[in-house]
Amino acid sequence: MSDARDSPKLNMEHGFMQSIIKNQVDRDEYDKEQKLLKVHDKISGAARQRTKRPTIQTYVPPHLRAKASNNEQNHGTSATPAKVDSPLPASESWEDPSTLAVPAEQSVIPVRMKLEFVRKDGKVQELDIHEGEDVEKVVNSFGRANGLDAKLRDALYRQISRALNGRPS
Repeated sequence: MSDARDSPKLNMEHGFMQSIIKNQVDRDEYDKEQKLLKVHDKISGAARQRTKRPTIQTYVPPHLRAKASNNEQNHGTSATPAKVDSPLPASESWEDPSTLAVPAEQSVIPVRMKLEFVRKDGKVQELDIHEGEDVEKVVNSFGRANGLDAKLRDALYRQISRALNGRPS
């Protein structure tokens, strides 16, 4: 038993062992630094604003382009424009302002009434009733575009007619 206690042990003072210990200490310090950098990046990364991609333009079919341009002019409303019985030639469309080539004195049609309609989904639709328009046709097309049934369209027409008849032209 005395031989086992007196057996040679690993000499920790040897240069080779000291370099191993130094490498282990250096590796531990490096790992600690890396963990701190990751934590710091996570914290600063959350505060950093990410750049967003620009909005993608969506395809608008040709038959809807006139409506889209009218909607942009109406500040984002999606009401379908009503046709106007106006002195404009039949070749010029009121729904497509890009095709209008009308002199300035003919392009201004006085508005008899402006109506704001709030739909069930909260969107506000605007309806302008111009001088010389058939009010019933305009109200019916506006009502269909906004999902009103026949009774509600008829009630809206009667209400607008009363308001227009009560006003001096």
